[in-house]
Amino acid sequence: MRKLKPEATLGDSFHLLGHRLDRWRALSAGDIEEAIRVTDEILGMPLTQEARRENHIIRERYEAQQGTETTLSALGRTVAQLDPEERAQVLRDFERDIHFTSRRLQIALLEAKGDPRVKGELRSLAEEILEDPCGPPREIEGSKNTVRVYNDRRTNEALVVKESEDQASFLAEFEAAEILIAIQKELKRWQPKFKVCTPILVREEDGKYIYVIEHSGCDTLAEAKGELVPFNYQDVARVTAALHHLFPREKLRGEERTLEDTLESRLHIKVKDLVLSNLDPLERAILETELSYNKDGHPWNYGITRHGDVIVFDTENNMPRRRAYDWANLTNHNRILTEEQKDAVFQEVVRTRKEFGELNKPEHKLAYYNAVCARTLELYGILRARKQIQHAKDMVLNSIEAVARIEIEFPMYFKDHRKQYTHLREGFQTLLTMIDSDCAS
Repeated sequence: MRKLKPEATLGDSFHLLGHRLDRWRALSAGDIEEAIRVTDEILGMPLTQEARRENHIIRERYEAQQGTETTLSALGRTVAQLDPEERAQVLRDFERDIHFTSRRLQIALLEAKGDPRVKGELRSLAEEILEDPCGPPREIEGSKNTVRVYNDRRTNEALVVKESEDQASFLAEFEAAEILIAIQKELKRWQPKFKVCTPILVREEDGKYIYVIEHSGCDTLAEAKGELVPFNYQDVARVTAALHHLFPREKLRGEERTLEDTLESRLHIKVKDLVLSNLDPLERAILETELSYNKDGHPWNYGITRHGDVIVFDTENNMPRRRAYDWANLTNHNRILTEEQKDAVFQEVVRTRKEFGELNKPEHKLAYYNAVCARTLELYGILRARKQIQHAKDMVLNSIEAVARIEIEFPMYFKDHRKQYTHLREGFQTLLTMIDSDCAS
């Protein structure tokens, strides 16, 4: 078998390995060992860090299979000892794994070169993975759509697959992801660094539609831990503000909906009349902010890598909203941040808006506090139905604090709407009582 020269390229290695795979079923145990040696040479070549990580899965796969053996070439030493049926299965598994791994490495090379064929190759690979998965997918709970994650050890690739009957919303989400990727490229020298998960395909399957996206491969912002977490939230605030500014208005999909229209079908009967008749100060303040792309920027829709970079996913584009909603989304869903830390997050919004030449007004902070209250009213019923009780309680407590901040920081506005805010406080206390009752039962 032809040896690799020291200056051989990765492409030469693939050609050599591919030549062997073309004649796979005719190979002897010795030939298999030689093919594995070539694969080991690929692993040992000076690849990019990304390519090395993608191909490393071969070694992990067969170290796990061989138990005490520590090198991939162990397969060649043991395959001759297997009975014919076991040997055939090992060959089939190995052939399949090498095929997937080499496909992913080739795509990594295209990505490194900026080759336009990457998009089509990723789509083709994703379809192969879904047709021939390594194992059952993991279901993600708490989403309005059915969401599954396929972890493919052969390619070190993870795919998120969303399922819905609404093709239009998936196509809008796909388009929005591509727009955000273009923004990411435009801001490649900007800080903080961020990356948008790659949309791969939308297709019909069994009478429904699926949308396949690259998995982030990192913890969400909500899962982040450590002393840097407050700064992670500040970085995400900057990214969100940049996306709001740069997302083209002509690409916004859907129509803006009033807060009352949204709450009409969502509020619990115990607070519905009380809340609906007192929404004016909330909506009036929120309307002071611009209508923009609605990132739905809560902490589960962003990831943080171990290097602190921001990952953007879940790019739905079904309805534009006022920016205050996303400002509130970021800090309102949990009790991780102190009030001072929340203020620091909001100041990053202000700083980023100034950086992009946008006007900042004192009323924006007022809009933010009112959006905190509005988002709680919008989501409380959904969270309670999903039995996400602590999440719902955190949002209600944040809203009670937001009303208190309005009274302190914007006393004239609070005075003009004292009656409405008093009733809203009463509504939040009722929701809190209902949560405590759920916990007791």
